[in-house]
Amino acid sequence: MPGSETAMDVKLAAAIAGAVRSGEVAAFCRDNRISRQTFYKYRRRFEAQGVDGLESQSRRPRSTPSAVSVDVEDAIVRARKELDDFGIDNGAWSIRQRLLDDAVVSVPSQATIWRVLKRRGMIVPEPKKRPRGSFRRFVFPRPNDCWQIDATHYPLAGGTTVEIINIVDDHSRLCPASRAVTACTTINAWETIAEGGARWGLPARILSDNGTQFNQSRRNRQSQFELNARQAGIVSIASTPYHPQTCGKVERFHQTLKTWLDKQQQPATIAELQAMLDIFRDYYNTQRPHRSLDGRRPAAVWGAQPHAVPADTPITSTLHLRQQLKVNTSGNIRVHRHGANWSINVGVAYAGLTLDVIINTIDCIIFHDRQLVRSLCIDPTIYHQASGRKTGGPKHPRLQDSQ
Repeated sequence: MPGSETAMDVKLAAAIAGAVRSGEVAAFCRDNRISRQTFYKYRRRFEAQGVDGLESQSRRPRSTPSAVSVDVEDAIVRARKELDDFGIDNGAWSIRQRLLDDAVVSVPSQATIWRVLKRRGMIVPEPKKRPRGSFRRFVFPRPNDCWQIDATHYPLAGGTTVEIINIVDDHSRLCPASRAVTACTTINAWETIAEGGARWGLPARILSDNGTQFNQSRRNRQSQFELNARQAGIVSIASTPYHPQTCGKVERFHQTLKTWLDKQQQPATIAELQAMLDIFRDYYNTQRPHRSLDGRRPAAVWGAQPHAVPADTPITSTLHLRQQLKVNTSGNIRVHRHGANWSINVGVAYAGLTLDVIINTIDCIIFHDRQLVRSLCIDPTIYHQASGRKTGGPKHPRLQDSQ
């Protein structure tokens, strides 16, 4: 285009300057593969500015009212560094919550903050990362409906590795207790439940993995942890083997806690570690905005409605069942075993498929190809366990078993 020194550009510049007469413009534009609008645009520029008008000009607007100011960009970068130094999440969402808490004027959107971080070279785009909206998440309806419990390892300054037992409330993401122990055993696992129950009340259910200190039902035995839970009227549930997503909330808490611990001075003793866990638990419950709670704090969500409680009497009989059952043409799974006689609806989209059904007492979880299909509390007084969905909704295509 005008401004370069090729022969064609010189010819084009001369034509725009007046070498091409009015009746020859269309043919000239056709031969040189430019539009007449472009031709006359540069001719007007030449008439107004001379040769300078033939130079390529920036298309950038004179003003950008929605642009982020330098002060706001600096506040974004500063917030990211402060969050990183403190040892908590420092992504675009967390930065925006920090700016809102700090009452920064004109807080930009999460997408704008992400673009600022990208422009400053502080993040690397991950286009192949699975979007959060594609995950299907199940949440119990009330606080204390279900607590997830698990243990994770952590090294002390001297090189000794200890364990941290964490509990997370499924509904509110509250951490009722976080306890440092030499090793996670049945006794100290239950003591952690009792510690959390003293503050927040005992739950109706406890969900754990298949560690022998928590749940031995798949080995046709009962741990002292399970016996204590049943005596307190609490249903003990074991997750699917090799499927940590079932206990995903407490697994995610492990990660959040360790990120924070790694930014602190490494503790030398269990007592020092416990003091740090107490500090983080209070901060996490009452001050840290939680993304899955739309920025609310777990303690506030926990206290927003009445919480569930254990059964009034000890649980004396339990059913532990894991079977692969086929869905009939009506979208129901029929369970007939150990005196149980139920029909559980999962929807006609699963008709003909074989699903993994896990039942602990009256709690039931159903999976297809490691994806959660349904989680429900069975009503033992009725045969058919309806889906609870409204009828007349959109129809979904039937699924197929993975090959």
